[in-house]
Amino acid sequence: MPSPSQVMVKYLLGVEVHMVNWVMGTWTVSPIQSLLSSLKIIKLPVCLLDGTILDLLQSLFSDSGKLYMCGDGSFGQLGTGDNHSRNLPFEVAYFTARHIEKLALGMRHSLVLLKDNSVYGFGSARRGQVGKCASRNEKSHNVPRLIDGFSDFKIVNIYANGDHSAALDEYGHLYIWGRALIGEHDNDQPCVVLPSLSISQVALGWHHALILSAGELFTIGVYRHQNCDLPAPRNVVGQQSNTSGASSSHDGSSSLSATKKIPSIDGEQVLQIASGTEHSAFVTDKGTVFTWGWGEHGQLGLGDTSDQVVPQRVNIAVSSGPRGVYCGSGFTVAVDLD
Repeated sequence: MPSPSQVMVKYLLGVEVHMVNWVMGTWTVSPIQSLLSSLKIIKLPVCLLDGTILDLLQSLFSDSGKLYMCGDGSFGQLGTGDNHSRNLPFEVAYFTARHIEKLALGMRHSLVLLKDNSVYGFGSARRGQVGKCASRNEKSHNVPRLIDGFSDFKIVNIYANGDHSAALDEYGHLYIWGRALIGEHDNDQPCVVLPSLSISQVALGWHHALILSAGELFTIGVYRHQNCDLPAPRNVVGQQSNTSGASSSHDGSSSLSATKKIPSIDGEQVLQIASGTEHSAFVTDKGTVFTWGWGEHGQLGLGDTSDQVVPQRVNIAVSSGPRGVYCGSGFTVAVDLD
């Protein structure tokens, strides 16, 4: 396994800084590096949520499809059959004979996609994020349970953040369940949204989501940092709003439920998207990083703590190769992948 010196994290934006390594296409954290040396790790989807990567990077799987978990288990999100936490990686026995393809980690729940195209969920069930419950009294599941309601198409990716869950199939159909993103009611079964779009990428926040379809970027959900009415495209790049972090309604009850298209950036195409708790980011084909949303901790990388209602260009050096961008709760990471 490559040493951390072979990995370069270019930029950390915001006040919460963590040592993160990109190893064989996998996010790992330095304090547990030695524990991973005995495993051959393959690509692990990134889910950075509440500003503490170690707490949330609690799932690893090997090239044989076995699942290893560690961290907070108070809601059953480790899938162990109990609600105990673990401080060392261990194999989840439920999946020993089942080959895991992908996994996604929410705030208090976990999703697993198996090679046979089935999706399992475990952890907090209060908002329907791990599928249908037998009774309203069920608040969590500490044993993986099958999530029904998908079509017969192949599921190519799964997503989790906050109390939201989502999946994308091979034809670009997006399924969402859990805490409501569209409408007022939670949904404990996968529901197809925006069926007219062929979706290629999804990024879930705690109250919103980004969707990329045919090079066009959309947002859905509720916006708690402030009313997010988007201006004309000419205002997208470089214009700073005057809304300060102090006046943000991030903790308030006001919200706007909507589906909106983000105006295009002249001469640049969106390649990758990311969402934090209440902020968003994307990177273009020219390596430009844009951020907007909640900015209280400096996570937008714009030199202040203001909220922004439209994407703003982040002033970092041009990359000669591919660049990725990832969002935590109060921080953002941009990585040069060469």
